[in-house]
Amino acid sequence: MAEVHFKNERPAISKKCVICSMYIFEKRIEAHGSMYHSRCFNCFLCKQNLEGKEYTRDDSGNLYCMNDYHQVFSPRCTSCKHRILPVQDTNVIIRIKAEESDYHMNCFRCEDCGTLLSDCYGEECFPIGNSLLCQDCHVRRITSERPDVIRILN
Repeated sequence: MAEVHFKNERPAISKKCVICSMYIFEKRIEAHGSMYHSRCFNCFLCKQNLEGKEYTRDDSGNLYCMNDYHQVFSPRCTSCKHRILPVQDTNVIIRIKAEESDYHMNCFRCEDCGTLLSDCYGEECFPIGNSLLCQDCHVRRITSERPDVIRILN
């Protein structure tokens, strides 16, 4: 969390605001080793003032409100292509990671029949290449592509 300093607490030497490069003579905010005017301590995207609010920053040092940060940096679901956002009123992102891809819980489905996949017995994922399949569709694909496998499975 950022530290807030008021006029009577400022040091003898004024500091420059990292955003506007002007000297700070009034209330200032110190965050991540930088100084900000209170009026300059804003979200990089929506410009909402972040004083007293939960925020984060990117690798370039830009400040973000949590909503905008997640809209920009949260992983995209491989299936629906939408961002996988945190559970409401938290910063917790629940996702399934499979074959180096990310999925919403409801998007992790068999590509052939649409059955919801999970780590529960009977609902497991049986991938072939980049295709996510349930066990039945996995067997169906293997046996249709390679009839000689039918003899092995029987």
